[in-house]
Amino acid sequence: MFNVTAVGNLAKDPEQKELSSGKKVTNFVLMTKGQDESTVMQCTVWGNRGDVIANYVKKGNQITVVGSGRLKIFERRDGSLGGCIEVNVDNFTLPPRSNSSYVVENKDSESIPA
Repeated sequence: MFNVTAVGNLAKDPEQKELSSGKKVTNFVLMTKGQDESTVMQCTVWGNRGDVIANYVKKGNQITVVGSGRLKIFERRDGSLGGCIEVNVDNFTLPPRSNSSYVVENKDSESIPA
């Protein structure tokens, strides 16, 4: 296991389900772009925190995730090896929506419309 902090976009809409135990699990695929290649991350969020992702995040939306990861190696149909990172998400951040208005306070405690 290793620590993961990644910013990327959802490759498809998230999927949420409730297990027979009553616990919720939300899964989504995160794509990050480097200079030379992209990285695929299979992300999992447990419990009610996944409700935010399931209800407000869709394919193409940006998200920042923090959690623990592990590398999963698999064999493709053609026999070559592939891999992806599986992330158990502890925290996530969504960028502010463009149609929202925010108030930022400066160090003199004056309200400044953003």
